[in-house]
This record gives sequence, C-alpha cells and structure tokens, in this order.
Amino acid sequence: MNKSTLLAIVLVIIVVAVFFLIGFSGKKDLIMQEPMLIPASENLVFKKVSSEDAVKQLINHDIDVYLGTLSPDDAALLKSSNINIYTAPSQYFSLDFNPAPSTKDTVNPFSVKEFRFSVNNLINKQEIVDTILKGYGAPKKISIFDSSPDYDLVRDIVDSYDLSYSQTAAVGKIETVMLGLGATKNGGKWYFKNKPVVLKIAIYNGTAYGEVKEVGEYVATQFEKIGFDVEKIYYDGSKDTVLNQDPKDLAWNIKINTGIYYSASKYDDYGIIYQAPFMKSLAGSDKKGAWNYENEKLDSIGKKLFDGDYSDEKEWVSLLRDGTKEIIDNAYSIQLVTKNQIFAADKDVKGINPSKYVGIRELQNFKSMYVPGKDKVVIGTKETYKKDDPFNYYWFATNIYRMDIKQCLRDFAGWNNQNTLEYEDNRWGSEIITAGPKEKLDIPSDAFMWNSAQHKWIGLGAGSSVTTKITFDLSKYIGTKWHDGSTISWADILYSLYADQESIHNEKWIPIADMDTESINKIKAFRIVDDKHLEIYIDTWHFNKGMIISQASFTPNNWVLYAGTNNIIYEDNLMMNSISNGNKYGVPAMNLLNKDHISKVLEKVNKLKADEFSSIFTVGDKNYLTPSELDDRRKNIGIWASKHNNLIITDGPFYFDSYDSANETVYLKANRSSGYFFSK
Repeated sequence: MNKSTLLAIVLVIIVVAVFFLIGFSGKKDLIMQEPMLIPASENLVFKKVSSEDAVKQLINHDIDVYLGTLSPDDAALLKSSNINIYTAPSQYFSLDFNPAPSTKDTVNPFSVKEFRFSVNNLINKQEIVDTILKGYGAPKKISIFDSSPDYDLVRDIVDSYDLSYSQTAAVGKIETVMLGLGATKNGGKWYFKNKPVVLKIAIYNGTAYGEVKEVGEYVATQFEKIGFDVEKIYYDGSKDTVLNQDPKDLAWNIKINTGIYYSASKYDDYGIIYQAPFMKSLAGSDKKGAWNYENEKLDSIGKKLFDGDYSDEKEWVSLLRDGTKEIIDNAYSIQLVTKNQIFAADKDVKGINPSKYVGIRELQNFKSMYVPGKDKVVIGTKETYKKDDPFNYYWFATNIYRMDIKQCLRDFAGWNNQNTLEYEDNRWGSEIITAGPKEKLDIPSDAFMWNSAQHKWIGLGAGSSVTTKITFDLSKYIGTKWHDGSTISWADILYSLYADQESIHNEKWIPIADMDTESINKIKAFRIVDDKHLEIYIDTWHFNKGMIISQASFTPNNWVLYAGTNNIIYEDNLMMNSISNGNKYGVPAMNLLNKDHISKVLEKVNKLKADEFSSIFTVGDKNYLTPSELDDRRKNIGIWASKHNNLIITDGPFYFDSYDSANETVYLKANRSSGYFFSK
C-alpha cells in the first residue's frame, strides 16, 4: 500500500465487479430493458468537463452524469431540467500544524499545544461554509463522519470541548503563548527578536480539490488580522515542496489539508492511528533522520488500534474514546468543515443507488448505471489524464477523479457495503481463523516469506507463530483472464507479494516506493494450499472479521508488465513512479498512455528472461511459472499496445479501450471475456 496515496486520500475502500454471461440475440435487446449483465453498460466514457460547462452539457445531453461537483446555483438550475441532483458530505478541509520546536532565531508558536488548540476558536467555520461553500457544508469537529455510528461512541467527548468560534477567547490564549515564547506585540504586530513573526502556510492551488485555495487564503487572513505576517506558499504537486523538508527546518507552519472520500467504513479509528507518531504522518517526518513529534500516550493508543491489541469491542471503544480525547487535546491537526459535494445525473440514467456518505461516487454505481436505449454512459469529470501525469502500477490514481476510473478497471478482493459500512467478500472468498487477541497460532512449517537479501522465498520451518490466518479462495480469479486475454496465474500472485516485500526491504526500492512499512510488516508468512487457495498469516486482530481481511487483501498485477515497469523504475532509474521522484532523479514520471513510455516498457518486457525470475516463482521444489507463460504474455501485451495505444492491462469490469489526449477523454468497454460470469 502506497503511503502517499493512503494519507492523501485518507480511506482506502475496495470493490469488485462480477457478471453472468448469457446468450442474447442482439445488443438492442440488452440495452432496451434492464440489463442482466454486470457491468450494465457496454461502454463508459470519462470526459473532461469544467464545472462552468457542466450545466450546458447536462441539459444538452452531451453528458449523462457529472462527477466534478457543481455549485448550488447550478444545482437549482438543473433541478428544473430533467436532471437528478445528489449531494453528500464527501469532502473535508482541515489544518495540519508543524509542532517542531522554535530555533534560536525563529519562533514557532505551533510548538505549543495551547496555541494549536486556540485555532479551533480563531477560525469561523460557519463563515467558511456560508461564504466559500455557499451554504453547502457544515462545520466539522473530528475526522469521523457526523452521521457514522462511530461518531455516537465519542459524541460526549467531542461536545465536552469548546471548539466554537470565539476570536476574543482565541486571541487571549494566543497572546499568553506568544509572550511566554519571548515574542512582543507592537502596534498590533507580533515580533520576535525585533523581526516580524512570519507564519508560513502551504496552500494547494491545483485544480483537483475545489475550494482548498480559498479556504487556505481565508485562514491566512485570520492570522493576519491578529498581528502575524503570513507567507503563503502555493504548490500543485508538480514538484518538490516545502512539505518534503525536515519539519525542524520550519519551512512551513500550517498546511491546508483536504480529501474527497470515495466510500465510508465502520470502526473508523484511522484518524487516531494517522496522528500517532509511529505513523510519521507529519509532512517531511518520514525522511531518514527527520524530526517528528513525540507523544507516548497517543503512540500507545494508536499502536494498539493499528495492531488489534484489544480484547473485544468494548476495549476498542475505550481506545477510540481515549484516542479522540488525545487528538483533540494536542491538536496536531484540526478539522474545519465538510463540503456537501453536488453531483448530477440525467433522469434517464438508471441503476444509480446513492450513498448518504459519498453520493453517486460509490463503487457499485459504475457497474450498475446504464441509459436505456444507449450502449454507453458519458460521465463528465473534472480531470482525466494529461501528458506528464504519472499513470503506472504504483501511481494508478493520483486524485479522486482518476480513482473513479481506477474503480472501473480493477477487481479487488472485497468492498465496503454502502449500507452497513462493513467489508464484504467479492471476487475472492475468504475464511479466517484467529487466536487473537492474546493467543497465537502455529504457522505451518511449509509456509514461506520473501528474503530480500537472499532474493528467494524462505521456508519458515517449525516454531513460528502468528495471531491470525486468512485463507483466500481464488477459484473465481486464478484461471480467468487479464484484459489482454492472458490467463491470470500463480505467477501474478507471487510477483505481487514479492514486490510488496522488496518495496520495504530492498535498499534501492525503499526511497522510491514509499510504501506503508508498518502494514506490510504485519504479514509474517504465506502458504499455497492447493491450486486455488492462498493462506496469509498476519499479526493483527479485530473483533470484526472484515476488518482483519481488509488488512491482508492485495491487488495483483500482470506480472510481466509489473516486472518490466519495476525494472525501469527501481533498477534502471530511467523513469519514476511519481512526479516528485521524477524531479528528484531528473527523469519523467512513467505514463502508460505515453507513446514513448509504452515503447520503452515494451522494449524492456521483450528483454525479460524467465530464468531471471525463477527464485520469485519457486516455492519449495515447485516453480509456478509455466514454460510458455512469458512468451504468451509478451505476445498479448504487444498486441494490446498496438490495438489500444496503452499498457493499462487489468482485470476489472471494464477495460481501458482508448484515450483521446486532445480532449482528455477516456473510453472504457465492458469486460465480457469468458470466465467473468456473474449474474446481476
């Protein structure tokens, strides 16, 4: 799991699409009535449409759905034009603070928790809702959805704090802290050692996240009003920023943070885990030797929640409550507002089942939506892809709009039910045996784990133990097809497991991959039981089965493409997985829609030799790579690239048919391959 993606987006929820392939006389019969296949539409088109043009295109039926979020005025106009409007509180805005200590010459008031907490009272959250969000939103106190059942577990704790707007109270607290730090106030301005106190605010000014720039500038103004000079540092993610520097350098004080949810989950303790020091979520603190804040109590709570170190649901609730108190008290980050995003769909679009948490941007809707009488649904979106964007098997979705496309292309082991908010199996079945939370299970002697130093799978032998065993049933996966027609095999499973381990153990991979080491290290062993079952041994526990399984599930890739791209990125350093790494190494970010990049990857793929990978595909005495597999894969990949002008070869309900770069439009077609056969 990529840490950058995990923190930016906040919640990683997974989904799978299935359908039943039946005979039918013609496409017209299929689309004129309720489809019996999933996905329901033969084609999805993701078309870049600005919010300014969205209303016109919806009314003119140039697009069927708009996911770029609309203004309240747009929504009012569309309601009278045969357009359905959907809203959901799916975007949040918050502030992250840099609590690094002051230096000899530079004062950092955010090093004092009372100063950080006072910002709750300084910022008029309702004014942000009324003026910037035009009334479509609400003040937010903690990261948990207000309507989530988890919020009721901590509501009394949250309500015990005065988080309301009171500039008078805020200024009083701020003055006490500033004077205590040796600052002085003269003529309404704060000074330290005869120099104005400058607060540096990092503000995202890209196009992906709506009003984040306006919110950032509003926050800056509030600090200016009470005597601080403010330096606004704008960034858009296209190059390294001050957020990558060691926090102790005080290159930034405040970060305007935002995220858009694409699903919601129950047992939401991530806001506590995220802020625990061991996660190193403070911008820049994950670099080797960098400063990070210390909080033994929060770290203890966060680690227990992360590891499943609690005896039952009652103890989990107790940790959730204690953790909530700790994060409010310390205010390393504070919530500002929730934005009600506004989506629209023509009333002719069927199969939409909106979620009260994320609206129509729900994973199952892409599979079930269709327009009677048409073979496609045209979806307007704020962004698709641009020439220099990273688009590879590590950076598959760099913002929420690309996540929408990713959901259509991939099949995952499970997903979160939008009604119960709990994880459910989909294409992969699962069974679980656990001795948790306090006991251990013996790991079978023929279980194995990757040893990066020896570059091979090592049998654990007797004497190893673990908290939980998860058995994945891959009978509906292995033996089916990648979108290029290649057969999904155990080689794909093993290579994906290998790549995760290399990303946290191989010294050449670690600084580039930026993977979630803590999560990957929970996994202690694997075991192939038979042709269709994989066991994963993991040191974690939860009273809810789905929460454990979601921590062990993973997403395989076509191993030949994965190996080719990994060699270019990690071994040759000729392209990188992200823009920031590309800037660091002076090479482009890999984009598998780019003609030149495709050519280089094909060249690498054609040079791969089976014996280079024998240790990756050999477990015990068995080699899981069949003699003809590499040649067959190479052939299919080459044919795919020639036909589709991309190397996006995945396994989900839709495949990436083509891309119109001039109009930034993505064309997806339904996966109707044999073996992908589940009824609606």
